Amino acid sequence: MTGDNEKERNDFLLTFAEAMAIHAFGDNLVTVRTEQYPPMAYVVLISNLDNETQFDYLDYFIRVGDMFGEKVKLDLIDVLLKYMSDNGHV
Repeated sequence: MTGDNEKERNDFLLTFAEAMAIHAFGDNLVTVRTEQYPPMAYVVLISNLDNETQFDYLDYFIRVGDMFGEKVKLDLIDVLLKYMSDNGHV
């Protein structure tokens, strides 16, 4: 059985990964699953329901501004804060 701190950490990481995936894939996103070691998410997309796709949510968070510009980075931060707030993490 996992301790409360470990469960809270896992819930936080899943919420973070979900927020990144929502931003990255939008309406194409179906599900998100995370692995703690190494920290990685796996997503299922409407466009490919039969396969999980690896999604490096930490790299996406770090590089989104370089990939898409500063406005998109600020949009991502808004999505992250809203999603974290809605899930009781902030």
